[in-house]
Amino acid sequence: MIIAYELLVTMTIFLTELIENNEYLNTLAPIQKVRTLYNSCLNTTRIEDRGLQPLTDLLSDLGEWPVLNPHWTSQGKNWIDTLVKLRLFNNQPLFKTWVHADEREPLKNILQIDQAELGLPTKNFFKQKSKTDAYLKFMKDVANLLQASRERADEHLGEVLRFEKRLSGFLAEEASRRDLKKMYKKMTLKELSRNTTNIDWMRFFTKVFQSVNINITQETEVVVYNLKYLIDLDSLIAEEKANTDAEPLFETTIQNYVVWLMVKNRLKNMGKKYSSARLPFREVMFGTTQEQARWRDCVTVTNNFLGFATSRLFVDRYFDESSKKVALEMIGKVRDSFNEILKELDWMDDEARKTAKEKADAIRDSIGYPEFIQNNTALNNYYKSVTVNESNYFENYLEFLKFTTRRDLSRLDKPVDKTIWHTPPTTVNAFYNPMFNMITFPAAILQPPFYNENFPKYINYGGIATVIGHEITHGFDDRGRLFDKDGKMRTWWSDEVVKKFEKRASCIINQYGNYLVEEVNKTINGVQTQGENIADNGGLKQAFRAYKKLVREGLREQVLPGIDLNPDQLFFLNFAQVWCGSERKEYSMQTLTNGKHSPGRFRVIGTLQNSGDFAKAFKCANGSPMNPENKCSLW
Repeated sequence: MIIAYELLVTMTIFLTELIENNEYLNTLAPIQKVRTLYNSCLNTTRIEDRGLQPLTDLLSDLGEWPVLNPHWTSQGKNWIDTLVKLRLFNNQPLFKTWVHADEREPLKNILQIDQAELGLPTKNFFKQKSKTDAYLKFMKDVANLLQASRERADEHLGEVLRFEKRLSGFLAEEASRRDLKKMYKKMTLKELSRNTTNIDWMRFFTKVFQSVNINITQETEVVVYNLKYLIDLDSLIAEEKANTDAEPLFETTIQNYVVWLMVKNRLKNMGKKYSSARLPFREVMFGTTQEQARWRDCVTVTNNFLGFATSRLFVDRYFDESSKKVALEMIGKVRDSFNEILKELDWMDDEARKTAKEKADAIRDSIGYPEFIQNNTALNNYYKSVTVNESNYFENYLEFLKFTTRRDLSRLDKPVDKTIWHTPPTTVNAFYNPMFNMITFPAAILQPPFYNENFPKYINYGGIATVIGHEITHGFDDRGRLFDKDGKMRTWWSDEVVKKFEKRASCIINQYGNYLVEEVNKTINGVQTQGENIADNGGLKQAFRAYKKLVREGLREQVLPGIDLNPDQLFFLNFAQVWCGSERKEYSMQTLTNGKHSPGRFRVIGTLQNSGDFAKAFKCANGSPMNPENKCSLW
């Protein structure tokens, strides 16, 4: 486990204490819903007693899972209607849809469509027999648990895997998805329907948005992020429909497939016999051999669905308001460092430097928590449409899936709210939103090892200040640079400056792309991880410069007792130790394939190899591994 991730464990323990301790409960309805949801998850006796019934009821609502019923027929049914029902539970096979700010018109919410997420974590897994064998066995084991005949499971689910393998071939690789300008295609539903005639988009979206009383027309605009995927999917559907000799027929296979993905996701909400069916599959995929402790799982679920209510508990009990002031001061100092560095860059012309400074100065910040969680009326209103029952965990989970969906869909007819928090303050992470030009630091990350009010400045600047710099730099990485100070995706650099940026970015791409993760004998994808690597390098440089400015202004602090390192060295030590840890081989392989971050070890090595400040602090000889002659530098 990476040391930074241990903060997740700490947060889980904090939240458990808050949820279980009657001292912190009050009459506020959202807080009561927190306890109700948590208790329903912990009530394994009730969950076991209910057996298959909750899932059976759900399958009936979805039009059944054909593999379980030899008498199932597609007559009178439409597979688009099944997709509609699944979308209302926030389950999205075949394609993903959501409502968000338009990247070219960031004050306008727009409907957006992208390629699907499949039943295996990466498309490459569909090319590995050990993975597909484990996946097919998982499907069959679950179907057999639900009383499907072995013969029917073999036939029907073999077809599901064949179909999903075809689908996986249409997915764009993560590295190729870095170029947002190429991915972005805006069109009307009418135009989309002309490109993909076998998918009834009007039927799908009309029924989906009826749930929030929003009217959809042929002229409704959508942003499509991988049009080729949708065209390929459309061709696959046409091909499958035309094969009238197939057994089972297309309508049966697609119903089996889309319902399977829902069944797969619901096993964790059921009794042990069903939830444990995931273990052999998860061991092959992720290397995990046992389920997470029940209480941890229940805290995670409760925080995921009632995060602003749990955040109210956390903020009231643990959050030090003074840390907001300190964070604001650090943001100002790190931003000043960024602006100083801008003046020194020889690859930017004066106009690009001027607009980059304007963008940096315009970055807005959200620190700690949104004000509404401290307002009882506002917090009540946020969750007022949610109903929970202590006896029905399965239905509670579905209720929150529907709640999440309604909140997403209902944005379509509303202007963009740039003050909205998309993640609760109990999230251990930090964020940059290019369309809002905003950095967010939730309350949960303003804790050790990143920050503590009693830590020396060299520790806090090596911790949270590097994170601040990281998020600021995201506004200027390979994706962030595409957006101006108002969050609009447009060209605001000259072609010459773009070429110089890309040349320096390619240095980082090649540097990280040559790092070999020996445990799995696989190199990092330098293109796929470039945004995070650029941000790591820029963040460290800006934070150290901000710290040294404090020293020049008279800051004097004692070094840590028992450690023969000076303050500069301790700055870099805290930066490095945050990412110290280990990963299972299976997990490492997955993150190398799909992840946007380099493994922790190389987040440290790669960034420090590029740091002349680090080499000076530790007196690394010129040309030594940690002080190479050729260093990569952007910001």
